[in-house]
Amino acid sequence: MKKMNLFGKLSVVGLLSISMLAGCGSAHSASESYYAVPSAANGGDYYDYAVEEAVADYEYDYGFDSYEMKMDDSAGTSASAPTTVDTSRKLITTAFIDVETKEFDQLYADIENYVNGAGGYLESINTYNGSRYHGEVVERHADLTVRIPADKLDDFITQIGNAGNITNRSQNVEDITLTYVDLEAHKKTLRDEEARLEEFLRNAETIEDMIYIEDRLANVRYQIESMESQLRTYDNKINYSTVYLNISEVVEYTPVVYEEPTTWQRMKDGFSDQLDNIGRGFRNFAVWFVSHIIYLIFWAIVIFAIVKWIIYLNSDKRAAKKAAKAAAKQKAQYEAYQNTMNNLSGTAPVSGNANAQPKAQAKPEEKK
Repeated sequence: MKKMNLFGKLSVVGLLSISMLAGCGSAHSASESYYAVPSAANGGDYYDYAVEEAVADYEYDYGFDSYEMKMDDSAGTSASAPTTVDTSRKLITTAFIDVETKEFDQLYADIENYVNGAGGYLESINTYNGSRYHGEVVERHADLTVRIPADKLDDFITQIGNAGNITNRSQNVEDITLTYVDLEAHKKTLRDEEARLEEFLRNAETIEDMIYIEDRLANVRYQIESMESQLRTYDNKINYSTVYLNISEVVEYTPVVYEEPTTWQRMKDGFSDQLDNIGRGFRNFAVWFVSHIIYLIFWAIVIFAIVKWIIYLNSDKRAAKKAAKAAAKQKAQYEAYQNTMNNLSGTAPVSGNANAQPKAQAKPEEKK
């Protein structure tokens, strides 16, 4: 049994040594692998060390940009066939567009139809339907993130320019060719190691060997899946350009000024703008008045009732004041008349209370 285990260990070490020899093409590296193989007399004391060194010669950093494969210090230049990867330019294009339109719904529908017809899709949509709080003009906006096939990007921008007024446009192109090629090369290397580890696993004789190799194999496969996911993300960004589109609904397009207008043109435009503002003001007032007529009638009735009540209160006060003035005037006239009569009869003039009657003289007491 001990000889069988030793034979299995020697077989695994031999396969590892052959793999290192084929991958590196270095006689020195191969010889060191063979030096790690123990003789039957030594009882396989060096086995674990040899397997660990042979498999662990490949070390990977999980960050794709700093990925590296470290060979044994004594390994020479690889004699394997060079890895063939796609070296075509890998460009990620991103565009930013601001567009005005007088027909918001129509432009929105045209964009959807063109994107669907070109094989693209709307990644995100954010719309604002405006507010009537500040006046009659309801300005709607939409922010779209459009993914369009890269070869249809120029046609898409042309379609937008024909349907609306583009006020701002910028475009950015990112070249990721080196990153993409490096990532593919690293994935190819990991695939080769995966194949070797699978071969080792098929020829493993002990449970310990299987566990160790499966652990390494799981690690390699995880890195391969991560790289493939990153490559798929790059492929999507390369094949589908991203367009950040801002749509604004306007009454008048923003003019594209190619030269400085003359003084006469500026006066003409200013006068025309003022007439438009006046007309728009009358229209706004008419719309506001009609839409608020019930509200205005209600408050007119309330104000009218309050005014009538105030007038009623003031009328009572004025009547009382008028009556008091009339009484005072009548009193003054009566006093003047009494004074005149008293002057004629030789009695004292009347003063004070005009209504006071002269006291009757006391009759002499009759004698009994």
